[in-house]
Amino acid sequence: MVGRSSEGRFRRGCRVSFGRSLMMAKRTQPNGWVPSRPGTRFASALRRCIASMLANGSVDVRIFVSTGTPLDFYYGVDMFVEYHGRIVTIDLTMRKRKENFKAQVLVTRDDIVHDRLQNIARQIVIKLGGTN
Repeated sequence: MVGRSSEGRFRRGCRVSFGRSLMMAKRTQPNGWVPSRPGTRFASALRRCIASMLANGSVDVRIFVSTGTPLDFYYGVDMFVEYHGRIVTIDLTMRKRKENFKAQVLVTRDDIVHDRLQNIARQIVIKLGGTN
């Protein structure tokens, strides 16, 4: 087992590479989670918004969950977006703000409550190399 203690938490000294962590997260999606059709209202709406901002309203946008994986534990990534092999990492937090985060995009409770989906999607599209 990759760097897990007896309690199931990952150990600090057993770091897993980012690439391997990404692959592990892709292989361990929650039951019923389909990256091309995410199972929550937020993720589904985010995927549609990102797709509409990309060329041809791309159906190739996929959202993966990574909570509880080495990607979350070592790299602070709760979910990530994949589009034509490009990845944008996301940190979801229930705090109003977070000073230190490792992911490329931070989504706070206020972002969700105040429906800032367009702004979040725009950040992701820019990082994916899209036109918006």
